[in-house]
Amino acid sequence: MGFPDLNSQRQYFSTKEGQISRMRSNAKSRAKKNNLDFDLTYEHLLSISGDKCPVFGTAFDWGTSGAGCGVTKGPNAPSLDRIIPELGYVQGNVVFISGEANRLKNNATEKELYQIADWLHDERKRVMNAFKDRFASLPEPPHTPGRKPS
Repeated sequence: MGFPDLNSQRQYFSTKEGQISRMRSNAKSRAKKNNLDFDLTYEHLLSISGDKCPVFGTAFDWGTSGAGCGVTKGPNAPSLDRIIPELGYVQGNVVFISGEANRLKNNATEKELYQIADWLHDERKRVMNAFKDRFASLPEPPHTPGRKPS
């Protein structure tokens, strides 16, 4: 893809389409470097690119942070995530999630994430009970589907 000038290149990479193209290229490089499978096409990535993070429901910030020719950064920037990292960058194993969601799950296993969530839920309830006379207006912890009531 030839650009007549640097400004045109920056404009392209500040669009959703440019961001997807750059993320695909970066993923392909990481796959090669780490000996992972790769079969992602631009068309496939475009077809799975939504407007919101499926984890937090926040709107994606597609290319509006002034990142120039790089990939947009920030908590609401889309990030290409491998559901099962060992499978590589293959169709059906990748999804766009927010940078914040990807950062939080970066090196954690599914079991570790559940352990953190369970611990936080139990600790919040303990603290709320300890301070219930002082802070009568504290909200109840959210109901967690599938979690056994304690």
